[in-house]
Amino acid sequence: GNPSASLELCDVLWEQPVLEFRQISAYILGLIDPPSFNSIIERIKLFIDEKTEDKLIDELLINGLATARINHPRSLYTLIDDWFETKDPFFLKIGLRTLIPFSKEEGIKNLPIIYKLIQPYVRNHSLEFFPDLTELIDVLAHQSPQETGHFLSQTLELTNSPDTAILIRQCINSFPPDIQSSLRNDLRRFRDQQIGL
Repeated sequence: GNPSASLELCDVLWEQPVLEFRQISAYILGLIDPPSFNSIIERIKLFIDEKTEDKLIDELLINGLATARINHPRSLYTLIDDWFETKDPFFLKIGLRTLIPFSKEEGIKNLPIIYKLIQPYVRNHSLEFFPDLTELIDVLAHQSPQETGHFLSQTLELTNSPDTAILIRQCINSFPPDIQSSLRNDLRRFRDQQIGL
């Protein structure tokens, strides 16, 4: 089809303050593969703000970025990075939620980039990000238990904050038994160090 006509259609549908029209807009957005991916990113940034309802945010992040995840992963990382850079809790949450469907894609080749992006939040996070972080770690644990276990273990070594330990305890059952037992040992060591401080 014609990407610019499809993008215009998305804009027209989004301008209608009707949930179903906006859901269709998000869906169409995910089908378009324009020559410049920026036109998709611009709309995602424009459509998502603190007034956008949760259901629609998920539609935009899951459906609206469907083609992006396959064809433009690099642009998507830049977008997530931009959201993390704002340090605004709302956009930090959006960044984490964008990584969840991304991490579910089969044969994920970008684990090191994902770990690098989320490490600061695994080390120190506020309660409002906890559900999204937990969901993301669960997905990563199923996709790649060995690497994700190693990542959590390393992060725990680098931090004095109890946040990482709390997150590991919450997600530990998502790992196979051998990695669970290794993480439990790490948690015991961490606890003993904390007591020894």
